Amino acid sequence: MSDLVLHQQIGAPAGRVWKILEDVRRLPELSPSTVGVAGPDRLTRVGDEFSQTVRLASRQFTSTWMVTKFNFERLLVIEGSVLLGIALRHD
Repeated sequence: MSDLVLHQQIGAPAGRVWKILEDVRRLPELSPSTVGVAGPDRLTRVGDEFSQTVRLASRQFTSTWMVTKFNFERLLVIEGSVLLGIALRHD
């Protein structure tokens, strides 16, 4: 499987962006299609997991994500499956 790496440029200070990324309950601030998130208060280490519910074209999909790389305020890589047969990695 090849990796799909998505990069998003955000016009905000790095510390502010990190606070949103580590608190996955705030994902709707970055992803307007996100309608729900369930997980820990903060992502703090490799192995942390959360689920994200997204609404697209009048349908809802829930995916589970796991932190695979973590370096506080510098690097956060998450991997998960969004639909049957489709796996993504965000870093």
